[in-house]
Amino acid sequence: LSLASLATSQASFSATSPPAGPSQYRKGQRDWKERKQGAVPLEGSASLSVMLTALLPTILIFQLLPVSHASLATTTATARSASRPSTRLGRRDFITATTRDTNFARRRGSCHRNRVRESRRRMVTKWSQGKVPDSLPRYASTADIIEHDLGETDIVEGMHLVSGAIEGACIDIAKALARVSIDRRTGDQGTVNIQGEKQKKLDVYANEIMKRALLETGVVAAIATEEEDEVVLAEETIAGPRFIVAFDPLDGSSNIDCSVPTGTIFSIYRLRDIPPDMTDTEYMENNPFLSPVTEIIAAGYAMYSSATILVVSFGQGTHMLSLDPDTSKFVLTTQSVRVPIRGPYYSLNEGRYFDWPKGLQDYISTVKQGKGEWGKKYSSRYVCSLVADVHRTILYGGWAGNPRPHLRLLFEAAPLSFLLDQAGGKGSDGERPILSYTPSELHERLPVFLGSSDDIEELESYGDVRQQATKYEA
Repeated sequence: LSLASLATSQASFSATSPPAGPSQYRKGQRDWKERKQGAVPLEGSASLSVMLTALLPTILIFQLLPVSHASLATTTATARSASRPSTRLGRRDFITATTRDTNFARRRGSCHRNRVRESRRRMVTKWSQGKVPDSLPRYASTADIIEHDLGETDIVEGMHLVSGAIEGACIDIAKALARVSIDRRTGDQGTVNIQGEKQKKLDVYANEIMKRALLETGVVAAIATEEEDEVVLAEETIAGPRFIVAFDPLDGSSNIDCSVPTGTIFSIYRLRDIPPDMTDTEYMENNPFLSPVTEIIAAGYAMYSSATILVVSFGQGTHMLSLDPDTSKFVLTTQSVRVPIRGPYYSLNEGRYFDWPKGLQDYISTVKQGKGEWGKKYSSRYVCSLVADVHRTILYGGWAGNPRPHLRLLFEAAPLSFLLDQAGGKGSDGERPILSYTPSELHERLPVFLGSSDDIEELESYGDVRQQATKYEA
């Protein structure tokens, strides 16, 4: 007997294994199971017992012959290669596969962009057919959100112009903030606003950017800004629906010099029809902003931080977009965000604790000990930038606010309450909803509490939570 007989027997045994080729995998597995169960006779040798009988003498003689293990391994490998297709890659195959994978990685970015474009194309097709899709595509723009949320209303075209102007202004403000120290825009301007607050250099700059962007749209008839005493009227407007916009150009500007997050807050109203017995000038002189804040049709804020975030609502939910620094465009990152019904945080200046009314003191003391309705211990989180505190509250729950009549109804409280309301949260002055107000003056102030619905209701249940007007130096 020779090693050739061992190789032949080994090849015969290998023929009974499932085929290794992927195209034959299923058939091979089925045949192999049938052979194991005895339904199909084994190939090669007549049967497994015959094969083993023929193999046994070979093994015994092999043990007596001076044959090296290397020659046995070589012969066995040769026999196996004759019965099974090789799955090993040669050098040429390896290079081909590697090149293919590299090319795929290079195409990956463009393929992803093409998928985004195709998703948007399908949405446009649905809109053109009168079918509004249930969800927005990933990386949707504000324009996509307007089309999705406002549908076929007559204000869509004008809203595109207004929101586009606000987006462009916010991007310019974000760039200015990033260069505030380089361009020497830190410090005070040397002027004060109507509230008697010192204006920062960037307050004035951001205000001018917002004013110019909005008045150039042709559809904004008037603007009201926290930095100016009176309503600013547009010189001329185009035909069609017209809008009025109230905004705080740079909330939290006292934090600019130390690079703490700041923001821009805005609200958009549709201009009411002017009575037949009044001219445009007469109507505007009566201040069109002194109408119920429930007439807000869109609101939002931009937060300038580690990322620039735009949070907007057009009356059909609250959405979050992020500024893509590569394209200088806002893209959707969270659709229809929801405020948790409770959260373990409260946000206000706790250094004024002894100036608070007893109801507010009792509430804070209770929830800090975990003895409130929720049973969890609350923690304080306070940035002293309203946009930053509200943004965290929208994401994590709890509430943020100021018990003093310090925040402005038109420029801060109303637009933020609109956003919270659209996200399932609540805005209150400590006694009643902020969205139930009708401004009596342009710069009206009030206490504000914004956050999770259950937390705000528990706070209101303590009764006396509104602090009297007090002016602090810092």
